[in-house]
Amino acid sequence: RRTVLCSQDDHTERAHKNDKLQISRRQTLSLVSMSTPGIMAAAFPSSSEAIPEVADKVWTAIGGGQADLFYPEEFTGSWQVVSTLVDVQVPMGEEMLTNPKLAQRARADLNRPLVYEQRFVRGSSGRIISDRSYNVVQLTKAATGGADPIDDIEWDSDNPNNMRIYLKSGPKIFTRVTRRFEDEHPEDFRLETSEVIEQVFDSEDPMGPPKVKGSRCLTKYKWRSEAQAKDGPVIVATQVVSDFVTAFEGAERVMEAQGRPSLVYTYKMSFRRPPQ
Repeated sequence: RRTVLCSQDDHTERAHKNDKLQISRRQTLSLVSMSTPGIMAAAFPSSSEAIPEVADKVWTAIGGGQADLFYPEEFTGSWQVVSTLVDVQVPMGEEMLTNPKLAQRARADLNRPLVYEQRFVRGSSGRIISDRSYNVVQLTKAATGGADPIDDIEWDSDNPNNMRIYLKSGPKIFTRVTRRFEDEHPEDFRLETSEVIEQVFDSEDPMGPPKVKGSRCLTKYKWRSEAQAKDGPVIVATQVVSDFVTAFEGAERVMEAQGRPSLVYTYKMSFRRPPQ
């Protein structure tokens, strides 16, 4: 790794960029879940090693749920998404947060809409899935004001639980979906999805430990036809992202939490077709 000596102005600029990166990490997690993979794998199988039907059966057999989140045909294609953070809760108090600044940064984003693009595509199974790598890039660009901090993403739609994100600044983010659930009510045009995700943020200090997060992303969708929507949103959603205490924060803290979330974000989202 490189060692860089900075002036005071450099430190100020870096702090500002880090704040933006924290926003991007939080919001990227929600997109990683609704459109993506998992988080924490030191090694990912190559596409030649991924056997979709076998992987699906094994994943289901061990209780992980279905192999990916599947969406209605109406979701196919590109969308302009407006996402607004409407609530931030700290259920156990800020003393249970490893980094209380996360809650402070999130509250600064309350009721500030973020606009980005999202895409749903047909997977090899023939069903509609989220294009997670594309979606993470688009969301991160929007969350960082167009800074585009991602250098590369490794993700295989036939092995969607794992994703590796390389940042231009050096650190890497590993994600792994460990469990998912989906409940669709097409007769009511409703869909509910849930994914449990582990995230590992590679430490910028070569001697420092990685940062590990455990989160759950619950999203409730409601949609209508584009003809019915006219100039309004075709899809609306409420998304709740809950962060949990992990074993990396110490056994005592895990026992104190008793499975309760330490930080909860609630978003309201709307989807329209991108302007031509």
